[in-house]
Amino acid sequence: MKTIIQKAGLMTGYLVEQRRTDGSKYWSLKEGKHYEALQDIMFKCHLDRMPCDDIYSRVVNLLDCVVGYDEYNDDTNFEVIDSCIPAYTSDLTFWLNTDNRNIEYLTQALQWQGCDDGPDVLRTAMYLFYEEIAQALFAGLENWDV
Repeated sequence: MKTIIQKAGLMTGYLVEQRRTDGSKYWSLKEGKHYEALQDIMFKCHLDRMPCDDIYSRVVNLLDCVVGYDEYNDDTNFEVIDSCIPAYTSDLTFWLNTDNRNIEYLTQALQWQGCDDGPDVLRTAMYLFYEEIAQALFAGLENWDV
């Protein structure tokens, strides 16, 4: 049986970066043997949202980060998510603006102890967002019968 990290490596092979006619990039799943299973995982990673480029990019970030580890555990999960959080406030506010529901993560971050400045609250909010995606992604990978 393959590990989550091995399955993450397999999944990255099914994600293809493409370009639209306006030159913007996006990720999509390529057709193949595991298309339906991976499509189901991606659907769950969208957290009841419509499919969007942002979530696909977040999943690719998580997969790219986790394949560098020898094993997957709670510490790995924290490190993977933490490494996906951008350092620049402009990137954090851009993310906040991508979907109205992201304000819920900001609200949760404001309720946490220890969040006492704007950038810290934004990073925590994005961490919570990534954490939900990661939970769906890694649960899906764990259940993927490869």
